[in-house]
Amino acid sequence: MRYLKIHTLKKGWCDKDEILLHAAFQLLVDFVEQEKPGQIIDWEADELHKKAWKEIMSLYRWWKKERAARKSGRQLPRLHNCRAASFGN
Repeated sequence: MRYLKIHTLKKGWCDKDEILLHAAFQLLVDFVEQEKPGQIIDWEADELHKKAWKEIMSLYRWWKKERAARKSGRQLPRLHNCRAASFGN
């Protein structure tokens, strides 16, 4: 991938922190919708995989549904388990 098209940003100036947020979630959306990891990865393989998949889908649903339905999208979701996303650290 050479370019990342961010579908959730309006045209015009955006502060870098806003671009970073939208870019990160665009990558997540592209991963879930285009690469379809739910079909090719065994997320039930172990507890770490289960937690990671739960967090991926929680963030995906928040971005696509809950955040999109709000007037102000500035509130970030509460993570279920930050350690699950730390890849064993």
